[in-house]
Amino acid sequence: MAISKGQISLVTYKECLKYLHSLNYDLAPLWFLLCEITNKKRSDILLAQDELIPPNQLLRLQLGINRLIKENYPPQYFVGHTYFFGRKFYVKEGVLIPRFDTEILVEKTLENLNDAQTILDLGTGSGAIAITLKKERPYLNVSALDISVNALELTKINAAFHNAKLNLIHSDLFNEVSNLYDVIVTNPPYLDLNEDIMEMVKKYEPHLALYSAKQGLEISFDIIKRASSFLSNNGLLIMELHSESKEQIASLANEYFSSVNFYKDNNNHTRVMVARRFR
Repeated sequence: MAISKGQISLVTYKECLKYLHSLNYDLAPLWFLLCEITNKKRSDILLAQDELIPPNQLLRLQLGINRLIKENYPPQYFVGHTYFFGRKFYVKEGVLIPRFDTEILVEKTLENLNDAQTILDLGTGSGAIAITLKKERPYLNVSALDISVNALELTKINAAFHNAKLNLIHSDLFNEVSNLYDVIVTNPPYLDLNEDIMEMVKKYEPHLALYSAKQGLEISFDIIKRASSFLSNNGLLIMELHSESKEQIASLANEYFSSVNFYKDNNNHTRVMVARRFR
């Protein structure tokens, strides 16, 4: 499926799929590029294998594949969007790409809302968590906070795209926060500075949203220590965490909260903490 400059050969979906399989590369990101660039579902592509791929889409697909394989460039950044909780979210360099693993953070938040009316998404990034909560429970008053102006600009774009009203806060953690919230939900940076992660993530995604000092615990510890001052009576802190840091997180959280529970993700890794404030 090689494409020379100024000349594009006609290629069917069948030929394209054969080419993708010949690359000996993880098929998931390749399929993502193919589906998003051609605006077709995987099932539709499999049913239309003799159909020709439009030249403009074919050219963009080849560029995306080349960047993926040669540069480890994230396909989500290349196409400019990803999906979270079944919804489309715009993404761009400088802002963390929402992960499927984080969907359980939203699920556990929804399960524990009870009579909650106000929510703060601490470190909102693209706004995926805050917007999802607002769309799933429209009655909620949702605030989205980030230290990055770049992230807040993207959150604003995604909120407008989903017609979701949010209160945006530019702040380094709680420094500019003055209100109390029924729920604080957060997916903080929790990777150790020396942790071995995918080259694609390490090379292109913002380290500010990935890494934390003190074996990845510094920011999580800071949030746990300060969160109660910004929670209403019986309020909740719901936090994503590194699966290997459960014991350290639990030990500290039990000093500041009346109850602390942990939940595992689909891979059986401890992923979410739900901590209730002392009355």
